[in-house]
Amino acid sequence: MESQTAEQYQEILTRQIGPDYASLPARYTFDHQPDYIKDLTHPDNLCGLPIYTPKLRHHLLTLCTTAIRREQNFAILKIDSDQLKLANETFGRLFGDETIRRSASLVSRQFENWPDDSQVFITRSTTGGDELYIFAINVQPEHLDQIQNISSLINNYSEQVSIPTPSGDQTYKLSSSAGKVTSAEHQFSREIDRTRELLDSGQIPYAFNLIQDMINKADDRAGSIKVLHELSSLPVNELMAMHPIQLKERISRQFGGGRISQAGLNILSMIEQISVHNWLRNPHSADATDGTDESAAGTENTTLRQIVDSYNSCFKPKQTS
Repeated sequence: MESQTAEQYQEILTRQIGPDYASLPARYTFDHQPDYIKDLTHPDNLCGLPIYTPKLRHHLLTLCTTAIRREQNFAILKIDSDQLKLANETFGRLFGDETIRRSASLVSRQFENWPDDSQVFITRSTTGGDELYIFAINVQPEHLDQIQNISSLINNYSEQVSIPTPSGDQTYKLSSSAGKVTSAEHQFSREIDRTRELLDSGQIPYAFNLIQDMINKADDRAGSIKVLHELSSLPVNELMAMHPIQLKERISRQFGGGRISQAGLNILSMIEQISVHNWLRNPHSADATDGTDESAAGTENTTLRQIVDSYNSCFKPKQTS
């Protein structure tokens, strides 16, 4: 049940962030797209961006294919708003809608002054309301660093807002996760060269398979950043040192109701398994009253990579010579 109307949420966010918190550069809205683009899609009713329909996707992949033929650089970005489920469950879907509008505004403004000789398409996904796909075609070499800077800015940017509820004011952090790929990356260079040869020889008409692989990589990278954002609010070292029962209680309190991505759940599952493994090896090492175990806690700078390494050391079969 909504505690506020859409207008009230907009007033609250306007007061705390500014009156333009959800505004978009006109050049990226549906209404300002050329007619041939309008024939391929329709406007998003929240943000006014073009929807990433199958027809528009086909067109964008065709543009990327042309870029490969012409040895032009292109970039693909996937943007995912963080904690939309939490926003919807805590304050209601009307507030969740405003977080989507804020993310779309923040992202599209980074491309507001993008050079005219490079085409940029900012679209809203059909499958996830909080997901954006951005295609930048014919990116000049001097602007590749700008693409990286935009991705980093989105991943490092957050805003804390206070939302009134019947039980008192509650804070919510607005943030997004960006995954980026470019045709200039070393890991794609060999496949792009091979694909160009196939295109030039007429063996394939489009480079759709390669470009879809790049889109999937952008998805994966955005998902990894989202997990790190979700886990940044967790005392990971403390969790890994807890008694397994205490750990389950803590995770249930903080993430009950599915307020975390599937990737985040997978990482929490890994932490749980590490905790159980360590306790079974030494059931007397964990203090059931406070859950502290310095040997399990490790350093204060535990990262996602360290969690995975710790998991592998517990469960991955050891190599024998």
